[in-house]
Amino acid sequence: MWQYCRDMTIPESLRNRMALFANRGRIFEREEDLFKKASWIAVLRGQGIEPNRYDPIADYKSSERLLGMLQEMRQLFKSGVDAMPTHDEFISKHCKAPTPTQSAGISSRNAEPSKLVVETA
Repeated sequence: MWQYCRDMTIPESLRNRMALFANRGRIFEREEDLFKKASWIAVLRGQGIEPNRYDPIADYKSSERLLGMLQEMRQLFKSGVDAMPTHDEFISKHCKAPTPTQSAGISSRNAEPSKLVVETA
């Protein structure tokens, strides 16, 4: 399947989307699209497609308005990050590795204290 997808002709709709982004960084978004703008940007940039020029529409917004928009975006990102657990908290809650005695099937309740070995780095 991977080889088929690698070798297939890129659909015209995707070629158009890629060309539009490569030209000025624009994303055409339709209501029925599976991906929204942020996802398309991540996908296209992840494929090495970068806009050749900036979008001249940006010239029609004042520097103050652009700065305000960027500050709003920054606050949204910060709010999202602040609501998330830290990396250590996430690992501990969702995918913490078992202790060596757990992974070996040894219960500390059943092991003889003199036979437990604790290794430290």
